[in-house]
Amino acid sequence: MLGFSRIIIVAGIAALAGCAPQLKLNFDNAETAMGYVNTKVYSHGQVFIWDTEAESLTHVLDIQAGDFDTSNSGTVGRRYSKAVNGVDAEISGVQLSPDLQAKLETRAARETVIELNDVETVRFVDPRYVMNSPEMAAWRIEEAQIRGANSQRYRYVLLSGIVNAKKATFSVAGTKGEKNGVEVTLGDTTFKLNVIGESVDLWENSNAPVLYNVNVFRFRKDPEGATGYRFDYDTSFPKEDYIVALKRS
Repeated sequence: MLGFSRIIIVAGIAALAGCAPQLKLNFDNAETAMGYVNTKVYSHGQVFIWDTEAESLTHVLDIQAGDFDTSNSGTVGRRYSKAVNGVDAEISGVQLSPDLQAKLETRAARETVIELNDVETVRFVDPRYVMNSPEMAAWRIEEAQIRGANSQRYRYVLLSGIVNAKKATFSVAGTKGEKNGVEVTLGDTTFKLNVIGESVDLWENSNAPVLYNVNVFRFRKDPEGATGYRFDYDTSFPKEDYIVALKRS
């Protein structure tokens, strides 16, 4: 197992006036450009029901990824990915206006990078086919009986791709190998971000995926289909809402 509960980078924020407050960035379940941080140790092929009213995710099914066509990137020596959404930040040691604090948290998160070594990406070739395949027919019939009448409330989340790596490192971009950290200017104030201690190393020699990707589906009536219902992609879902449900589950 991974042997961690939270992914936190503690960065020093030094305003040029000389004070040294702290900024804690928590990357649990955050979205990066390459996928979501796999804090909960999910596996390729898992299916979750997303209750959009209760803002919750429930694991309902494990699809055997080997039963369907997948694409494999092969091993790539090194990849970098920036954080995008879902980074929680907490500032201590300084009083900032709510607006300035929000802007600083956003900028600090953008300055953070995940470095992956010996990277392999595996994805379903056709996630929608997987959900509508003959192998899934019995489950679609069961879901139609349970949630078909109220299908607008629910989304179905397929963990359709994974990113494996021998090692993953989180760090503030620009601080690696440099004496001075990244400078962030907001209004008339300039802050410096510095990693306190070493960067955070995770997943070293672990078999768990570091990142994962999802496809979100709606469950629709399909009178012409064998089961009466089918799954269609929902590309309009708010990613921020998904992250809220992910963190609560």
